[in-house]
Amino acid sequence: KLIKNLAIPAFLLFSSIAGANAQDYDQSAKVVLMPNKRAILSSRVFSTLQSFKVLPGQVFKKGALLAELDDRYYQSSLKKAEAALDAAANEIQFTAKSYDQGKILHDNDNMSDLELEQRRFEMNKSNINQQQSASDLEIARYNYESCKIYAPFPGRVVRYIVEEYEALSSSKSGKQVIEIINDEVLKAVMYLPSSMFNKIKLGDKLTIKIDETGGTYPATVVEKAAEMDALSRTFELRAALDNSNRELRTGMVGALVSGTLKGE
Repeated sequence: KLIKNLAIPAFLLFSSIAGANAQDYDQSAKVVLMPNKRAILSSRVFSTLQSFKVLPGQVFKKGALLAELDDRYYQSSLKKAEAALDAAANEIQFTAKSYDQGKILHDNDNMSDLELEQRRFEMNKSNINQQQSASDLEIARYNYESCKIYAPFPGRVVRYIVEEYEALSSSKSGKQVIEIINDEVLKAVMYLPSSMFNKIKLGDKLTIKIDETGGTYPATVVEKAAEMDALSRTFELRAALDNSNRELRTGMVGALVSGTLKGE
């Protein structure tokens, strides 16, 4: 049975399944493949983009180095912060020793209360300076490490957003550098009639045919919209497909050809 007059784009119209039985979904829907994850990575510091380490379309693993920024300024700041922390540690040793000696003198009535309190103040001050130096070092290390942009998940490069040798913004949000996706798992996005909303559960198994390859692929329902579109009387459904062999690409289209309700 062909469903007509739905107020949605033509590629989302439904068509009947030949030979459907009681366990199968009543309709098939056009689907489009979307990435499991998508991210636009930005610079977290002001610098110049030195080089990209992966090419558009290239596959990479989680933790792979994607791009490098000029780190000379931040490397110098890191060395300065390390030296400041070493100096603070030496100052603590000196003031602590001075206080211990002063306490002995005070106990033997050879130092006034005020002099001993002054040495205690200097010791406490050096402890605060060390804490501040440690914090400055942590910030300097963070900025230095931010000059390298690593992949937060395995995937593929979609595009470069800036060019090599381009200065990146020092604004709070940084500047967008590279767009990546995770396509080891793809999501088939489709819209089904509202009458099927209560019939479909997470975990239901689907079979999807992709136009570009001509092949059929198993998928599992992983997301179902919380509400329906009143105008088209449809709801969005997403099913995960394994794409570890990288045969499929995001943006490919196809159709839901069968689906068995979980537990029936």
